[in-house]
Amino acid sequence: MKGFKNETQVICTVLAHDLENDPDIVAMVGTSAALCISGVPFLGPIGGCRVGYKNGAYVLNPLMDEVGDSELDLIVAGTQEGVLMVESMASELSEEVMLGAVTFGHDSFQPVIQAIIELAEACAKDPMDLPAAAARHPRRCRRGWPRPARPISTPPTTSATSPSATTRSAPPRRRRWPPSRFPPRSRRPRAC
Repeated sequence: MKGFKNETQVICTVLAHDLENDPDIVAMVGTSAALCISGVPFLGPIGGCRVGYKNGAYVLNPLMDEVGDSELDLIVAGTQEGVLMVESMASELSEEVMLGAVTFGHDSFQPVIQAIIELAEACAKDPMDLPAAAARHPRRCRRGWPRPARPISTPPTTSATSPSATTRSAPPRRRRWPPSRFPPRSRRPRAC
């Protein structure tokens, strides 16, 4: 979203596991729900599911033991309107079976998306106000570039106490970046 500059991360941590259901789909759905109720700009909700194919039938969210026996392990995620992501591992299935699995998955997570929408309607925070995007000029930044050039050294000035004496200010020290890892050659110890 234009104007949103707050980095947002969602980290899902498994605290308990039944060793039957893979936690990746639950994490995806939980992340979508959390972002929908948080108030941050989010073009969601999204849903996801795992689809297996065994004995000529699709299996929705198969258990971890059933995935090994399945001819297909497909993860599909998307919105109400369409599919956003598909990951799959299959054993030489036809295009019709694969397309049917994607369609089956998309239709299967629609109740999850509807539940997230109902949750957001019940308890979502107000949306964050986004600042208007600043107009950008290709040669200027926020601090007023290009800055006026300053002289490297100032011209000689006459001292107020002694009219004949002139003082010259030292030029500003310039740092090399990145700093050298080794001292200058004149300071290096000589080999014997």
